[in-house]
Amino acid sequence: NTHGLSGRACSRPPGLYDFPPSKSRFTDIFPRRPAVSVIALQSVPDNEASNSPTEISSKWTFAGWSLRLMASAMVWLALQDSRSISTAVRLTTAAITCLDFAPTIDTQWQNIARGLETNKGKAKEVGKFRNAVCFKGLGELLGLGMMIARAHWACLGATIILLSHVLFWAVGGGSSRIDANGNHVPASPALVKVICTADLIVATTAALGTFAPTRRLRSVGAIAYSLLTTMLVAEKAKKHLEVSKEGPQVYTSTNKTLEVVDEKKSGGIEEKEIHSTNESISSPWNYDWNSQWYPLAFSKVTSKKVIHRLELFGEHLVLWHNGTDWAALADVCPHRLAPLSEGRVDETGQIECPYHGWTFTKEGTCTKIPQSTSCTNLRGCGARSYRVVERQGIIFVWGKAGATAEEADESLVPICPALDDDRFVWIDFSRDLPYSADILMENVLDSSHVCFTHHQTISKRENAIPLPLKLTTPIEPAGFHGEMAGDVAIGKTGEENIKAKRVTQRKTDFVAPAYMNHIIRSADVDSMDFDAGFETWTVAYATPTGPGRSRLLARFPFRFPPPKRRFFRFNVPGFIFKYLPDWINHLGQLKVTDDDNIFLPIQERQVHDMGGWKRYKMPTDADAFVKGYRRWYDKAGVPPHSPFAIDEYRSSEPTKEKLLDRKSQHTDHCASCNGARKNAIRIQSIMRGALLVCVAFTPTVVAQKSWKAFSTLGLITFVVLQIKRAAYLVEESLTTGMANYPPPRNRPAGRRLRRELRTVEQGRQG
Repeated sequence: NTHGLSGRACSRPPGLYDFPPSKSRFTDIFPRRPAVSVIALQSVPDNEASNSPTEISSKWTFAGWSLRLMASAMVWLALQDSRSISTAVRLTTAAITCLDFAPTIDTQWQNIARGLETNKGKAKEVGKFRNAVCFKGLGELLGLGMMIARAHWACLGATIILLSHVLFWAVGGGSSRIDANGNHVPASPALVKVICTADLIVATTAALGTFAPTRRLRSVGAIAYSLLTTMLVAEKAKKHLEVSKEGPQVYTSTNKTLEVVDEKKSGGIEEKEIHSTNESISSPWNYDWNSQWYPLAFSKVTSKKVIHRLELFGEHLVLWHNGTDWAALADVCPHRLAPLSEGRVDETGQIECPYHGWTFTKEGTCTKIPQSTSCTNLRGCGARSYRVVERQGIIFVWGKAGATAEEADESLVPICPALDDDRFVWIDFSRDLPYSADILMENVLDSSHVCFTHHQTISKRENAIPLPLKLTTPIEPAGFHGEMAGDVAIGKTGEENIKAKRVTQRKTDFVAPAYMNHIIRSADVDSMDFDAGFETWTVAYATPTGPGRSRLLARFPFRFPPPKRRFFRFNVPGFIFKYLPDWINHLGQLKVTDDDNIFLPIQERQVHDMGGWKRYKMPTDADAFVKGYRRWYDKAGVPPHSPFAIDEYRSSEPTKEKLLDRKSQHTDHCASCNGARKNAIRIQSIMRGALLVCVAFTPTVVAQKSWKAFSTLGLITFVVLQIKRAAYLVEESLTTGMANYPPPRNRPAGRRLRRELRTVEQGRQG
């Protein structure tokens, strides 16, 4: 089941993913990136700040005021001092204090206050983070005090400040970090390592300016510290100006949002819409689509021997494996703008341009220009690089080129919690789709279409029933959570579960901007032991490759219950799912996605032409998740596609052959299916040769007049023909879906019903 909530009942460990409906749980499973930079001081009205704990406030704390006052005093003293070196150290330290140290400690104290207010269950982590912040603040105050007291103590004070920052991370400032919502979100070890390394480098120059044996070395250390700090000041000032121009970033609240339910009558059916009394909910967010992780491909079925040309937001990327890890650059050589994806990977793992042989590392640095032996300034000749990370077998890319390790925090990668459980087995599947990522996400969140769109593929029309879906959390920039209210019997499996006294729960998560999952679990009413039941997840990633197109990466984790027989402990279903070849599993998923492909591209263009999703008529609770996603999408805004990217299906009506082109949409980028298709072609060639051999032996067998020989030859010929036919069907199934068109939902139900489609009522009666 590729769409989740209408599938079979299942179970999972009790309490593993259960959270109170009044609290947001996305930061517990999927750590969230802070809304804005800690140095961005925004003007937020007090009434909004008090009602919205996820907003980034501009209120100054006592610690921040103290740092700013000491920095101001240090500036005044530095201007009175005639010694240029200590003056530069003082001025640059005062600038970085006002732009970074003070705003950071303000934000940290506000986060601690929210953590104490909203996260009572994690007081230990909040207390640990508070102690680390206190230690860092005291170090900053001590260092600034020494710089104010004596001019020749300037570098010593700077050393103390920077060492307090390093010790802040060492005593647990990263592992106990509290975010803007008051949630415990640990920093990734890689991020902590990068920050500590940078602080130690600057601290080394400051220490050299204090403890060097000669005056000349002390001057060199002070100058180096001033230059490095000046670079940091310029970077922080640039970010501060950019955020100031963009305006305040107001995010939605998580625990003080009141919901008002308006009930409308539409054709005798109640239509419920959830509105927020908080004004910040209604205003659009300044959502940054680029500063997110997006999945590109499954590493297991992505060949490491070739270069891959992929797309994100309408811009082409080149992906390759350098022998150690995956790397991605913009697919354009800075020399003459040729596509790097047509080049090669050299012996050192660097990518070489096919036009003139320029060579680039994974960071985009140009390391070789064959046409010049004297060109040493290769700094401006680099290509745009993208940060890439592999998690749970998926290759993710950060949407913004040239991002630092601090910006592209690897702890924010959206992963599936079920895959960290050894009891789960899963199926992976990916496909390029001829409709946008928002239509794809809307489709996979919608469970009620499965019975009709995928009739006789994974469901049946007669299984269609009202689905009481509801949102259990407010719509946030991070997404939302929903569930099915009550235990509803869906199809024959659901009826059997109720008769057997099994309880089924269905939950759904949307983690912005590209992840969703459905979870289905069941347990016996008496024991409520979810570990003894069946559990399944439907996980979908929707990567916005361009306008009118997207890439689906789907995962289907299963946890099968242990065998009931005492002497038979072998789990047959789990074994089959684990060791069945990927291309066999993909054949079934290709059929499912064909069901959607044939009409969703047309629907998308009609939605745009008719004024957007608000023309939808959605009077039932079955569309609750679609409504929630569309409201999120309206506030997040349209993805920032390249201005040169075009919707290919706008200029011409898409043909069925193109919509069902499995080869270009899936097989070409799936190593398993591509290998199976090539093997099928080889087998057909071998079988043709075997048929010729059989034909050549026919006169000899006939001349022998032996029925045994003739029967053996006939049997061999029959087997060869069947093998050839099976190989042809595999090749065809991995090339196009036209052999299965029209889909099962449009076919007659029986031989006598050649022109009649089976309705819901007919299916139930039958």
